[in-house]
Amino acid sequence: MREIAPVQNQIKARRDAGFQMCPADIEGCAEQLRETLSPGTAARYRKALLAFYDFLPADKRVYKDTLRDWAEGMSGLYSNAHVNMLTSACNAFLRYVGHEEYQLTRYIVKQKPSEKAVSREEYLGLLAMAKRMRKPLAYAAMRTFACTGIEMSAFRALTVEDVRGGVITDGERTIRLPDSLREELLDYALHSGIRSGAIFVDKAGAPLKAEKIRMNIKAVSRAAGFADGVACARTLQKLYFGERDELLSRETERLMLEQAEREQAEHGWEA
Repeated sequence: MREIAPVQNQIKARRDAGFQMCPADIEGCAEQLRETLSPGTAARYRKALLAFYDFLPADKRVYKDTLRDWAEGMSGLYSNAHVNMLTSACNAFLRYVGHEEYQLTRYIVKQKPSEKAVSREEYLGLLAMAKRMRKPLAYAAMRTFACTGIEMSAFRALTVEDVRGGVITDGERTIRLPDSLREELLDYALHSGIRSGAIFVDKAGAPLKAEKIRMNIKAVSRAAGFADGVACARTLQKLYFGERDELLSRETERLMLEQAEREQAEHGWEA
């Protein structure tokens, strides 16, 4: 045992030495992920890897407990499903660079049942409650999520210039803002004394924390009589995507029917 122990200690030391993460590896991994994942998921994974890279200390080294520490910190800020996504992205990267020993598998939390979208009637009631309570931040956030489906990070990054131009981005999506929403967001900025740059900032000029926005929405939701979690960014985003898909489906059906009529008129048996 005295001869084996030093060898074991050397192996342990090598495993704990960590490795240096570099931007080139992130881009290489992202390129590989695009071959197997949808464009949107691949973009989210790349964004997660860049966030993990920013979390690392100055030497950008990853150790055995690094991913666990990051995931635990994120669990206090984001949903279980989002933490799972962040962890999965990092696990994919660690597999790509050949350091699977640093992967985190035990931490991945059990996802809660998927939230249902709020109904349009519930959404309109929430807007009315936000106005009665004089909660402009909650109103602006809820309306933006329900009208565009953007993520919280994209909402927090909205600038006067982007909104004034009427076009914003969210990952791979380019979104045209409804004129009414664009005007309300610019009014919000104007009344907040913001003439340029980020719209949703604190008194020190730093971007509002996501938790601040969530708490504003939760206060309105509770006042409107909803249980916690019923009205939030995710359920409002689902309202947008659900209504968008339904409208697209109806439009597709209408176009197909019109095409069938044209075919009959131009190429039908009696034509």
